[in-house]
Amino acid sequence: MGSVGISAMYDRLLRADNSPAVHEYYSERLARARFVVSCIEKRRITLLNIAQRVVERQSGFLLSGQALRPFTFRQLAEEMGVHESTVSRGVRDKYIQTPRGAMLLRELFTISLDVGETVSQAQALEMLKALISREDKTCPLSDQVLADRLHRQGVALARRTVAKYRESLGIPSAAQRKR
Repeated sequence: MGSVGISAMYDRLLRADNSPAVHEYYSERLARARFVVSCIEKRRITLLNIAQRVVERQSGFLLSGQALRPFTFRQLAEEMGVHESTVSRGVRDKYIQTPRGAMLLRELFTISLDVGETVSQAQALEMLKALISREDKTCPLSDQVLADRLHRQGVALARRTVAKYRESLGIPSAAQRKR
């Protein structure tokens, strides 16, 4: 991430001139510069902390291609003891190099569906994709049947939600999938 510091030249300038006005001017500017450097360092530490926790939580996805685990900005903020907006600003427009390539840090967060066991939206999408890939192509499953089967697997989704997820995956309706 690089490093930021204050040039030693300013310290030498401060000591070289005994004029009170010059001393006051450089002292004030040096204090401001130190404040900026400390803010940058604090931001670097926060970003590093965010990245470490996200990588720990999503290691299955990063290393072996499993579905993302449920992980929200709010959960991370609570773990770190910071406000949710700190996490949101911290990951905005930040990339992370992973074994799966460079990706936006924000993409490693997913919502948790409100079901018995914690299942992420990404996991529900993977389950839906798997159900459709195993269906009989001559008699494809309707969205309601898919919703019922997901419910038996512990993921309670409405038929409309299944339809929305199916469309987001680019999978046509049962009538269009029929061969």
